[in-house]
Amino acid sequence: MIFHRSRRQLVPNNSSRRSTNRVTPLCVNFGQGTIIEIRPSLSKAAGLRAGRNVVLIVEIRNDWHDHPYMWCRFPRIGPIPRCEFLRAMALRLEWQDLKDGAWKTCYLSQGNLWKQIVKQPDQLQIYRDAIHIYAATQRMKFWGAPPWFPKFKADIVNFIQYNHMEQKGKLFPVLLSATPWPQMASQEVNRERIRAQCIEAGAPTFIGIRPNYFPRMRDRCDLCLSVPAEVRDLSAPS
Repeated sequence: MIFHRSRRQLVPNNSSRRSTNRVTPLCVNFGQGTIIEIRPSLSKAAGLRAGRNVVLIVEIRNDWHDHPYMWCRFPRIGPIPRCEFLRAMALRLEWQDLKDGAWKTCYLSQGNLWKQIVKQPDQLQIYRDAIHIYAATQRMKFWGAPPWFPKFKADIVNFIQYNHMEQKGKLFPVLLSATPWPQMASQEVNRERIRAQCIEAGAPTFIGIRPNYFPRMRDRCDLCLSVPAEVRDLSAPS
């Protein structure tokens, strides 16, 4: 499934961790606090500047398998099990070259995997943003959503059905749907999933005290990272 959004202007992302005195990354504002950052290397290579109009494209695989150019490599075992299919989603940028007028495209990637929501520590920003993007393109509303999830207005979304023999297309409106907020994972469930899918398979995953070989910026084990704070049992041994 491919979703085209209306043209948006590139704007500077002054809050980016990549922002320096010499370089300020550009971004596309998806709305409701969801910022999609453009890497400086892409902006420089493509000649993109603030104020340029671009088209943001959302791609979601119908089979829910991993997209080869997934926007973010979400943990396979995360705090919201129903949302692990977000690895099937990719974001692509399209723009028109100012020199020859040709349309060019490039897939985007999210580099800051562990950034936490400012107003809600222990919740990953990538989950908030990705669920927002997915729900907006699917015209999906949640009831019982946590306070850190944005309240957004559902855009008009049309499904295009092509008839290649007649070279014609028909537009069908995507109806607004409502669904309960996905249940968070429990510590017990994720512990067993990590052991079965990662540790027993020989993946570099640990539960408990950080081993010496692990990166210094990681002060929590994979179980703690996979379970939201509100359901984590801090008294239970990892």
